[in-house]
Amino acid sequence: MNRKLTIYISGPMTGLPAEEYRRRFDVAAEVLGKAGYRVVNPARGWPHRLYRLLGYRLTLLWDLWTLSGCDFIVKLPGWKMSHGASIESCWAYHFGIWTPPRQITEEIYRRLGTKLPPAAAPASDSNNRKKKKDNHAQSS
Repeated sequence: MNRKLTIYISGPMTGLPAEEYRRRFDVAAEVLGKAGYRVVNPARGWPHRLYRLLGYRLTLLWDLWTLSGCDFIVKLPGWKMSHGASIESCWAYHFGIWTPPRQITEEIYRRLGTKLPPAAAPASDSNNRKKKKDNHAQSS
């Protein structure tokens, strides 16, 4: 039996009007759902209501626990300026939770009227660094 891959939506919420951040998260959820993902939308449902009961810190811990069970994370515009979304991004990186294919994120950003930043250049692999080090040692 094939299971749907699960994707967590991460983005700024604190300091934004609820209507605005919910709209952004809902657009992302719609695109991701149509792409065949099972979507975790922290801006909707009972986990979002935890904030009123538990406060920021415990809600963020709940979000990180939820993110831990996901296959992917999608980062909405402004995520780098959001304390919580930045923590979620670091958490995802350290636990091997990657971003979905670029075309999916591009569609979300397009629907939100924002341009996706250019992709980062690939990091050089450790073998190339080792070869350079070995070549330098031989020439000395």
